[in-house]
Amino acid sequence: MGRLVRTLPPDQQIVVGLRFWRDLPLEEIADRLQLPLGTVKSRLHYAMKALRTELDRQGMEGGR
Repeated sequence: MGRLVRTLPPDQQIVVGLRFWRDLPLEEIADRLQLPLGTVKSRLHYAMKALRTELDRQGMEGGR
């Protein structure tokens, strides 16, 4: 999974890392990065969407 996260843009990598590896709540991530909460939520949303898409793609290729 770490390899997939490294394919994300740096701003999304940071949010994913703080949320899932550091287990920080979104509000704390926003405070630490000095970003609006909505921006943090958006970055996490698009990062997770990209990761799911890539996992699905790899699953399709692996099943052939």
